[in-house]
Amino acid sequence: MASSDGVITDMRSPVSDGFNSPGFQSGSIFTETTISSGGAHICAILDDSDLQCWGDNTFGQLGDGTTADRQVLTSVGLDSARTAVSISSGQDHTCAVLDNGEIQCWGRNNFGQLGDGTNSHSNSPVEASIGGVPVQLS
Repeated sequence: MASSDGVITDMRSPVSDGFNSPGFQSGSIFTETTISSGGAHICAILDDSDLQCWGDNTFGQLGDGTTADRQVLTSVGLDSARTAVSISSGQDHTCAVLDNGEIQCWGRNNFGQLGDGTNSHSNSPVEASIGGVPVQLS
């Protein structure tokens, strides 16, 4: 939830991203360009094209290769040659359209949400096999 003073609140673990001045709590000079929230996690594409997430990470929905909850922004483990152009978060997973048109997803996968043909959760991005060119995530 976002308040008028720029505080983003995860109902389980309050955090502030400081999108309004003076900037991120970490001292970063970057601002968000796209933001998406899931059940208890949030992901944002920053103006430097870095994809970062924070909040609950029980199923790896932060995409950082761990299941440790984060109260500060942490980079998603995308291939260093790729950047996210669009993101969408579900209850416990997130998907991103990359600059090459590929979709990668991470997090809970009990119903095949990640689109990789399995029901295994993933704490790192995996390619979703959609058999076409993505236009938009929802």
